[in-house]
This record gives sequence, C-alpha cells and structure tokens, in this order.
Amino acid sequence: MGNDTMRAIGVDSATSCAPDPAFAESGMLCDGATLVQSAEDAPEATDALIDFIQQRYHDSQLNDLEELLRLAQEVDLHGGSGARSFYGAVGLLLRTRALLTAQIQEDESFLFPMMLSSERPRMTFLIH
Repeated sequence: MGNDTMRAIGVDSATSCAPDPAFAESGMLCDGATLVQSAEDAPEATDALIDFIQQRYHDSQLNDLEELLRLAQEVDLHGGSGARSFYGAVGLLLRTRALLTAQIQEDESFLFPMMLSSERPRMTFLIH
C-alpha cells in the first residue's frame, strides 16, 4: 500500500505496519530487517518481479484480509464478552479492502505495464 492509503486507514508507515503498538506482540510491526529481507528476496528481472509482487503481496494481502474480515464478521455475529473491543472492525476491514483493491488495480493497470514497456524513465514520478 502507498503511504497515503496507509494513512487513510490509520497506519503510520514511518513507524510501523500496524495502527496500534499493541500489535507489536503479534509480530505485525515492520522493522528494517523485514524490509531488507523482502528486498533481498525480490527477483531482478522485471517480469519475475511483477509475478513476485502479485503473489507475495497482492494475492497474500487480499487472502489475509478476507480471512480477517470473515473472523471480524464472526465476532460481530456471535458477540461475546470481548466483542466491544472489535466494534467497527468490519467497517475498517471493508474500507481497507476497498483501498487495497484500488491500489492493486492501479498497479496492474498502470504500473506493471509501464515497468514492462520502454518508458521506464517516466516512472520515477510514481515511486516515492
């Protein structure tokens, strides 16, 4: 997700990948080592890099988000003593899914074709 998208859902990309430090225990916070490892795992060939991004990020993030949404809906349905702590989770996850889907569509419609074309120098405005 881009920084604007992350800020829209309450994530401070400068400090973490999760909106709440309480998530640190779950391992959802990003650290420099995680980002470096991701960069090292990425292939150098453009078509392989696009496949890598689609599989490792787009597909896995959408799958994870769908599972989180299913779990949040289950909590809403069954309630329980701790259900109030999840109030609004379904709405937040639906908004997150819409933003993520829009970003993925943008990548697949514009960024990836541009990466494969001969117009790479014009791509620098997209990368920030």
